[in-house]
Amino acid sequence: MGKKVKIDRDKIIFKIRRRCRMRKVTWTLSGGLTCSEIEQIHNAALQMIDETGILVSSKNAINILKGQQGVRIYNGNRVRISPQRVVEILGPFPKRPFIMQEKESFFISGYSLRCFDPETGRIRSSTAKDLVDFTKIAHALGVKGCAIVMPQDMPQKLAEVATYKLCLDVSDRIYGAGIFSDAQVYDIV
Repeated sequence: MGKKVKIDRDKIIFKIRRRCRMRKVTWTLSGGLTCSEIEQIHNAALQMIDETGILVSSKNAINILKGQQGVRIYNGNRVRISPQRVVEILGPFPKRPFIMQEKESFFISGYSLRCFDPETGRIRSSTAKDLVDFTKIAHALGVKGCAIVMPQDMPQKLAEVATYKLCLDVSDRIYGAGIFSDAQVYDIV
């Protein structure tokens, strides 16, 4: 029988990363949707909400929506909303005139449960401190969007609410993460 060789996985990954330095990536944005195409997408979305509806599994949400003007509930959990009611709630579309920007803008979304630790070079669970640090960086770069990471150093239900607060404490352009349970909707709203 041959000798067993112990492999240090971290050392191998470190050597690969050191050898495989990424070259600078260059890119451009071109094209995009016309105002007419955006309007078509918007109208198709209104039609889907009206005809197909949205599957809502929360009995609490269904009870709140029952009897609302322009809202119809089918099969106990499919909510259909008339286009007129959507416009009443959200306002006219588009919200503001479409203006081509001279400078590109970026939108982020993440909710990553793990992140790269620049101090150790390892991937690890995201923390509340990571969320605040990444949000400050994204804000400084002019980025808009959702939380980059979801803190794993607190209970999930607390993280869902805390993510909004932690982001909004340091940025007016980066906001919280998704809501994974109907109980948190009331806390966040």
